[in-house]
Amino acid sequence: MQSTDSPQIYQLLQVGRQLLLWPQSRPAPSHAASRLGMPLEFSGLVVTLPWDRQWIRPRGQPTTLLEVSGEPPQCSLEVAGHRYQIAPLSRPTWAHEFGRDRFGLYADLRVQANFGSPVQRFRWIEPGTFLMGSPSTEWERHDNEGPQHTVTLTAGFWLADTACTLALWQAVMGKEHGELQGSDQLPVSTVDWNEAMGFMHVLGELLHGPEWSLPTEAQWEYAFRAGTATPFSFGASITSGLVNYHPNAGANGGKVPVKTQPPNPWGLHEMQGNVWEWCADGMRQYTHDAVTDPFGPMQDPFASGPSRAVRGGSRSGGAWAARSTGRNHFVPDYRDSYLGFRLCSMSSSSPDLLLRKALKYPFDRGSGRSATAPKTLIFATSLHAMPDRQRFPHAFPPPFASAWGDDAFGLFVDIELTSNNTAASPPIQRLRWIEPGSFLMGSPENEPGRYPNEGPQHQVTLTQGFWLADTACTQALWSLLMGTNPSQFQQDAQQPVEKVSWHDVRTFLLQLTNSLPECEATLPTWEYACRAGTRSAFSFGDSMSRQQVNHRATVEVRFLDWGSRPVPVKSLPPNPWGLYEMHGNVWEWCADGLRSYATSAVVDPIGPRHHASTPRAVRGGSWVREARGVRSADRVFNPPELRRHDIGFRFVLNTRAALE
Repeated sequence: MQSTDSPQIYQLLQVGRQLLLWPQSRPAPSHAASRLGMPLEFSGLVVTLPWDRQWIRPRGQPTTLLEVSGEPPQCSLEVAGHRYQIAPLSRPTWAHEFGRDRFGLYADLRVQANFGSPVQRFRWIEPGTFLMGSPSTEWERHDNEGPQHTVTLTAGFWLADTACTLALWQAVMGKEHGELQGSDQLPVSTVDWNEAMGFMHVLGELLHGPEWSLPTEAQWEYAFRAGTATPFSFGASITSGLVNYHPNAGANGGKVPVKTQPPNPWGLHEMQGNVWEWCADGMRQYTHDAVTDPFGPMQDPFASGPSRAVRGGSRSGGAWAARSTGRNHFVPDYRDSYLGFRLCSMSSSSPDLLLRKALKYPFDRGSGRSATAPKTLIFATSLHAMPDRQRFPHAFPPPFASAWGDDAFGLFVDIELTSNNTAASPPIQRLRWIEPGSFLMGSPENEPGRYPNEGPQHQVTLTQGFWLADTACTQALWSLLMGTNPSQFQQDAQQPVEKVSWHDVRTFLLQLTNSLPECEATLPTWEYACRAGTRSAFSFGDSMSRQQVNHRATVEVRFLDWGSRPVPVKSLPPNPWGLYEMHGNVWEWCADGLRSYATSAVVDPIGPRHHASTPRAVRGGSWVREARGVRSADRVFNPPELRRHDIGFRFVLNTRAALE
């Protein structure tokens, strides 16, 4: 039996507002947990705070190193030859979205172009040391994979979580790719090394800042392994369910869209199989010597002329090529349908900026000295920089989050509910933090299309913020929790669920509350979030179009004569707070009933809701309503038992601690 004082493997985890040491032998928490760095083997570590310095032995148990209730203190960790600094990090300038999930830190790049607006996710790969190459006993090993040797990468980097897609290629290059067939989420291929580098150059010009490249062969293998030492990141063997390859090399199987197969432990998809991926450098000859930041020769050491490494195997190759150490190489102008690439960035917004100044002082395993500059861990993105802590969430991330971060709209969290159906991806619902504030509720007397029950306009103050779903509840999410789909329109699982009564929704909310930790799911009171700081008839202004709102174009058209239906959520632009289809598509049930307006200001108003039969508000209009019926101030009240094909809902999540 292993002694509790002997070295064991631990993973640093952020779990809510805590920084923990977590034994790798135990399943990680399923909510509000995010990996920081690589698993490390040690028996103890040093935690340095402004007021204390401690030696901590976790003894094989989950151990809390730090708990933050406000602004993170100055803190560093010294463990297993690594020195970490706890610090916040702002969103990189090129990132549309920035956050954490169970795999660690990520940043999303969105390219706005005539060919669409594809989003590419990047994973932060922290610096580290690993064994490169394969042992002499490894199955189907090739001679150019040895000898196995120690490689240290002194700077972290951002690596795309998938191979470059056709959608991204076409958006950046401004033209269709010649091989476009089927899904634009297929990896782009038939691209030579020179064309891939040309793509990086064009992308850099579009974004005016970060430098984009291909990963080096060492960076590629380090990211592929993701802390593992087995032939594949999934273990000693693979199946076609894990990797798109062919057991018989040379068979011409088809490519699959990116993210079809499971990610490796660092959240990177299809590093094995599907398409070979170009590397920045050529194939270097391995020796037993330890190396730091190796870069292979641009001239082929095994033949005459220039050559570039490719890694990962492809859908037409055998399992040997899909191993972490499988190597191949081609001349830079070689093109084939099984050759693609993924993006890498060493941009100036990297979390370990300080490490770049200390490249000549790598960790010396012989002397036991730490590197002179610390790595930076992200404990809570941007939260502490907000000027008024009363506007914060009670806890960020909340305990029910599977991912969290910030983007152009503000703070967000994602929830992910598991399913027994392993063939389907679990639905993910994003929620936006709606800060407390004041607004004018109702409509002015001169607003076109105004109904009498919208006035008088009056000031409302909401003293508590809340997490609000950024879309109406989808049929996919409803079906997962409830086991049925009552909707009339079932063309797409991402359409909003409809034909649900207020009582049906209450049952769903109770089920959701029981499925997530430390939260309570409710319905909103709605108008504040719809307006999103605006005072106009719509959050888009005093007029809108069918490109902004799914509604009936004219009042003269008779019911169902125009062939419309609810569109999938996120089909139309969001409001200024990142909330989709608050106008039109489906009516949304509210928590309360009809409240009579008065000119006096009110605080946290709630309409009647004492009896199960009390009529409840529905807001936002629907696909069968004309323009006046989808305004921010429009109000309708229905019996709570009503089920109709244009009524759905969106929900609020609050932490139980915030409600106390």
